[in-house]
Amino acid sequence: MVARFILAVSLLMVLVTVATLTAGTVQAVEPETGEPMTAFVADGAGLSQHDEGIAIAGSVVALLAALEPDRPIAFIDAERPAEVFGPIAPSSAEYRGLASGINSELASSSGGEGDLFSAVAESATLFGLERAGAGSTVYLLLGSGAGDAGDSLPGRLAPLVRRLSDQGFSMQVIAIGGAGGETTALADRIAQVAGQPVINASSPEAMRDMVRRLANGSGYGLDMLGDFDRPSGQVVNVPIDVAPGTVELSLVALRDERSGLVRLLDPSGAEAGQSSSAPLTSPYIAAWNITDPASGRWQLEAAGPGGPVTLWGAQANAIELVLDIQGPVPVGEPIELVASAAPESALGSATEVFAHVKAPDGTSITYQLRDDGVAPDVAAADRHFSGTILPLAESGDHEVVLELAWEGAAFSVKSQHILRSQPFPSLSVEGTDEGDLVAGERVRVAVATVAVDGRPYAVSPAAISWELSGVTDAGAVEVVPRDPSSSGESWAFDVFATLNEPVHSAMTLSLSLEYAGRAHVDTADFIVLSLPSPVQTAPSQPAAVEAPTAPPAADESGFPWWTLAFPAAFLAALALLGARWMSASAPVGYLYDDNRKRLVDFSTLRRGVGARMFSKSRISGKELGIPGLDTVSFVFDKGTVSLR
Repeated sequence: MVARFILAVSLLMVLVTVATLTAGTVQAVEPETGEPMTAFVADGAGLSQHDEGIAIAGSVVALLAALEPDRPIAFIDAERPAEVFGPIAPSSAEYRGLASGINSELASSSGGEGDLFSAVAESATLFGLERAGAGSTVYLLLGSGAGDAGDSLPGRLAPLVRRLSDQGFSMQVIAIGGAGGETTALADRIAQVAGQPVINASSPEAMRDMVRRLANGSGYGLDMLGDFDRPSGQVVNVPIDVAPGTVELSLVALRDERSGLVRLLDPSGAEAGQSSSAPLTSPYIAAWNITDPASGRWQLEAAGPGGPVTLWGAQANAIELVLDIQGPVPVGEPIELVASAAPESALGSATEVFAHVKAPDGTSITYQLRDDGVAPDVAAADRHFSGTILPLAESGDHEVVLELAWEGAAFSVKSQHILRSQPFPSLSVEGTDEGDLVAGERVRVAVATVAVDGRPYAVSPAAISWELSGVTDAGAVEVVPRDPSSSGESWAFDVFATLNEPVHSAMTLSLSLEYAGRAHVDTADFIVLSLPSPVQTAPSQPAAVEAPTAPPAADESGFPWWTLAFPAAFLAALALLGARWMSASAPVGYLYDDNRKRLVDFSTLRRGVGARMFSKSRISGKELGIPGLDTVSFVFDKGTVSLR
């Protein structure tokens, strides 16, 4: 019996030890933090004392649900702080029931005194239980009668607000009560504790500013699409163009009058609202979050007794515009921009891509990028759009907005990029006058220097290559560094030439290296090397005695034929110039500004007689009269145009 008792006690001790260890292990494992949440704490009693307090509060909840449909929402009424509605994400099917419950809770306010402190404490507890992520927010919907709750409320809330802040959460006060749209003293004091300014939503007019503020702060970046009056008894239609490839359409409509009808029609004329795209309705707010909307023209239809209606919207598009350029680009050199678009299936009939390039000083130029296989584009219809832009004149970050447009449509897809320009290494070559070249002798003919923005930059001699037209001797030119470093690099080089045969040739030096993460080539101005042929002298021979000859017979005609030499040469020069003018390419093409407005039609540009005669295929930027193009020339050749 004693043995059994001892065994039982031993087993109990083992179980207690195992349980303790297991409990300790469980406590040591922290659950992962979830996504951010939104909690509404409503001063139901105070809201019920405002004529439109309940309606405005319900509209505020609907607005936040529309702005962040994937963010779970919870609701707590200060009259019943222990009863928590949610949290449920507005994008889920269950949210319809939650919205109905919130509206019923607001409408059932008894008007008695609420407990705002307990309601806020309950929201903080909810964040902890749900493992809410950083950025979670408590919105305090404050009514006009909340001031009776006691002057001690801000002081009691202060430690709780600080604890929320320490956990990465925040509190935002939305004042719905107050005469004439003025916030109550209590709202101001609580907002000071929360460290956030009060949002005034005491009227539909004030809600318009609230929507602008909240919409700009959301991840959707809603843009105002229209602000119009709804005439009494009339129907107003607002067009909404949806681009191909759109995966989500978000719309928020605010009306100043609670009565009336606001609905959304798709391009086929059917009303949106028969599926998951059903609107979030409230007295003053109607909002839609539509997944994979049909491309084309949608219509917002508003009818009723009249009053202002304001519409905000945003589109999330699956089409991705990528600027295919790596690292910074050189200042002062033409740049080939290449933009790619994907997925190809979503592009449809999209044929135009524009690059709006904005310099640090604010000036902007628009270029059209083409996918036609004509240089600089590599291949036609490969969804890589190419174009050459003017040299960037200043260092710094240039804003590049790529825009994909559909011909004949009002919508487009845009993406923003940064193109950084900076000085790159440049090569300068100066010829030397150290005597005439002699066959077989090594002579210094030039000095080459490398600099970045005027400052010396050391490179390897292997980075400098040479080309001498008409000379095939691999040892004809040597590039020798001056005062090289231990690695053989230098910024100054002596250039020697050894020519064995008579020649009159142009020598060109080029710098090729990797700089700032990209391949860079710079070619210096050429210099001319000349080794004349030796003068051939005939051997001396004894003078021969010539017999006297009769003088030449005089020209009986007497006409001075030598006077025709100059006219003949002039006519030959005119014929040569005429042939050259006929073979030159005529200017063709267009130049657009950053609003895609055509500035110049090169084929119809008015030019002077001299310019048309002597510079048919080249147009100077000065002829266009456009600021910033004075130093640029447009050269036309066989259907292509290059910038110099």
